[in-house]
Amino acid sequence: MVTHFLYSFGPKIRLKLLITILIVQVYNTCWAQSINLKGGLNYINISKANISQFNTSSQSGYFVGVGITASDRLVRFTSELLYSKQAYDYKNGTSTGNVDLHYLLFPQTVSLNLGEFFSVHTGLQLGFASNLKIDSTTLSGDNINLDRLANNIKKVNLSVIAGAELSPVKGFFIGARYNHPLGKFLKKDAEKGLVFAPDKNLKNNLIQIYAGLRFSLSEYSY
Repeated sequence: MVTHFLYSFGPKIRLKLLITILIVQVYNTCWAQSINLKGGLNYINISKANISQFNTSSQSGYFVGVGITASDRLVRFTSELLYSKQAYDYKNGTSTGNVDLHYLLFPQTVSLNLGEFFSVHTGLQLGFASNLKIDSTTLSGDNINLDRLANNIKKVNLSVIAGAELSPVKGFFIGARYNHPLGKFLKKDAEKGLVFAPDKNLKNNLIQIYAGLRFSLSEYSY
């Protein structure tokens, strides 16, 4: 039942996930202890299944966003809204090209403070694709018509996330996070033989490195 829930992204499931995230964000806002601004770099790792002729390399992407933390004690709850650009180059047989992905991400994390300067976190992240673009040419220089092929990529995805943060000075933090998708990169009814992602079992894994500022609201309360 749980597995079916996580891997099903029909309208009802999307609505439930969105409502849940909104409830968590409202709760964290009411009990907010700090507001966080962050930004950093994205690196994609496309799992390639058993496709020997298909190779990918990550382009440097970026993300920026804001978060609200509901506690500053041993356990910390954080809701975030991030805009993320991530991309990769690929080579498949005689074709080369790149895939450009833009997402709105809603990470919901629980952090454990291990001392004053270091913490680890984990949670779930819901992502909505805001823009998808694919470019490709053959090695002979011929263009491939890919106008419709971006529709084969899932527009909504759910990921498990985990990472760590270091705060060398008060109000400033740096960190790294790994995003592991719970679903496949392509839709179940995706066209066969897609040049940019030829296997339906491919997954879009993401590594993020970032820095940010944390503003404590308790310092401004009366």
